Amino acid sequence: ALERRPHSALARWNLSVALMRQERVAEAFAELDETLRLDPFLVPALRARTILRMEQGDLAGAARALEAWLSAEPRSPEAGTVRRQLESALAPAAALPTDAGGRY
Repeated sequence: ALERRPHSALARWNLSVALMRQERVAEAFAELDETLRLDPFLVPALRARTILRMEQGDLAGAARALEAWLSAEPRSPEAGTVRRQLESALAPAAALPTDAGGRY
């Protein structure tokens, strides 16, 4: 489908899903980025980018992706759940002790 419709966000989305299933994360991210360049409000792609970034341990990237997802789907109950998971994952970093100079 991608060969026939290279500028189709849905075709790119389908390819990103296939790449995620094959655990080809870097390629999946590239396709998600292209999907969202073509359609910045494609909610399944926004959701997948958020969750994939969390799974990869990129919490800052997940937070940015979540904000994009929420701007496209502000009342999403699933996004609210992901936000709580992300806040929980970020909380330990915020609570790390510092020395007198403010360093870890």
